[in-house]
Amino acid sequence: GYAAGARILLDYCEDVYGAIEMLMSAEMWFEARRLAVLHNAKDMQASITDAAVTYAKNCLSDFESKGEKFLEANDRYAKVLVIRREARLAGVDVTEDINETGSLFSLASNASNSSVRTNMSVSSVGSLASVSSVISAGTVNSLSVINNQESIRHKSKFNKIGRKKKKKKATRRERIGTKPGSEEELKNLVWSLKGSIIDAEYSSIISETIQFLAQVDNVGVASELYQAYGILETLVINAITDRIELDNRTRITEEAKARKEGQVYEKVTLECEDEVNQLRCAKLPQVLKDMFVFA
Repeated sequence: GYAAGARILLDYCEDVYGAIEMLMSAEMWFEARRLAVLHNAKDMQASITDAAVTYAKNCLSDFESKGEKFLEANDRYAKVLVIRREARLAGVDVTEDINETGSLFSLASNASNSSVRTNMSVSSVGSLASVSSVISAGTVNSLSVINNQESIRHKSKFNKIGRKKKKKKATRRERIGTKPGSEEELKNLVWSLKGSIIDAEYSSIISETIQFLAQVDNVGVASELYQAYGILETLVINAITDRIELDNRTRITEEAKARKEGQVYEKVTLECEDEVNQLRCAKLPQVLKDMFVFA
């Protein structure tokens, strides 16, 4: 990767500055500073420190953004989880029967609505037939036919001749193309939750940045980065714990209600639940905790 590229620049091209800049772009602060000190590139030493400070500040904004995205995705995940469990329990995909609030329409309700629409349709045909029989031919002949230009000139809200049909503006969900409550939305939420935590690779870079800043007399920035990391770590744990506890209480209530009504309660658990419930930010090394124990 970057370390190998920097070695090539240094050994074969004798490009010290290019090698240092490549290491800086990989957030390899200690190795970049080692080369700068080794080759007496004092101007680059200051640049390395400035780059590390800038990176730390960008991380602070990123942590805040990740926290907001995680909370939003976690709340929606809890709702979609209930919908997908009901779908699994029913043995059908009920995405077509989900309204914006996430509730399910029963098949009986749909059948009833269909019946009403059918009756109304038959009734409408009969009514139209009756009305059309009353209208005389003389009345029809008295109606004058006008061209499109004339109709546009005397346009009313009932006269649509010559009027361009307005296109319905697509909703946000339609533009995204994901149906609310669908299996696809559930997968997207899982990916969003995973992407909103700090993985091992990112955590390793953060750890090196904190240690480097502390060594170059930027303890304040290092401490701020360490504290922000801890805040995001705690936010993720609390959000998941609260959701699990609420879900457990809801299930207990539903089971008690089902037993009271003489029904069999079946607990459904989806494949993604254990994985999502175990999501955590990667742990920072103990040496950092010891460093900021009194911070």
